[in-house]
Amino acid sequence: MELNPYFYYSWFLAGELYREQEQAEEARRMYQRALELPIPRLVDRRQVEEALAGLPPNPSTSHE
Repeated sequence: MELNPYFYYSWFLAGELYREQEQAEEARRMYQRALELPIPRLVDRRQVEEALAGLPPNPSTSHE
């Protein structure tokens, strides 16, 4: 990400790594950052959105 912080895919892959390590909050931050950047294809944007939606709920925003 240091080489090109404006490329969404780097952020998406970082999110995938954090998700695999069961670090949902870090994964969420990476996916959200990816979605802030230009994503050229709709299918790629949906992939990031689905990954984000598949994370467990954020306990700090839970209203239960």
